[in-house]
Amino acid sequence: MRCVIGSISFISFASLIVSFDVHVIFVPVFQSAGNSSALFLTAAAQNLLCLKLAQELGVAISNPWVSWFKAASVPAFTALLTTPLLLYKIFPPEIKETPEAPAAAEKKLQAMGPITPNEWSMVSTMLLAVTLWVFGYVSLYHLLCCFTKCLNLPCSTVPWVGCS
Repeated sequence: MRCVIGSISFISFASLIVSFDVHVIFVPVFQSAGNSSALFLTAAAQNLLCLKLAQELGVAISNPWVSWFKAASVPAFTALLTTPLLLYKIFPPEIKETPEAPAAAEKKLQAMGPITPNEWSMVSTMLLAVTLWVFGYVSLYHLLCCFTKCLNLPCSTVPWVGCS
């Protein structure tokens, strides 16, 4: 039940690193990270510094996050779309097809065997962590309220946990 696509991409990635220069993979990733950091106000420290400097110069921005996104969207999306194409032309890969990758991935998956209990534990821990990260405050608060109601305590006793 392991992800065959992930294994194929990992095996392809490993064979690409061994086969030719690493710049074919890492340069586009590095360049795209910079482009996406320019898109969101809170993605990089220099963005917030620019906002603070503009406010010190007297520029009034009513909604800085949305204004930043609107102003940065055209150049950032243009750069995100053109950077991989440009780098593909500058640093063309030596190997453009890996027909043996699916067979190698299947062989590796068979050698790994079925998913172990430790792997299931890791998957469930990651799912719990991401779920609590996304919905944590609401879920934890409601869970504590239900718990305090079961004990016939008012929900106002929840702040001792730090949820209010």
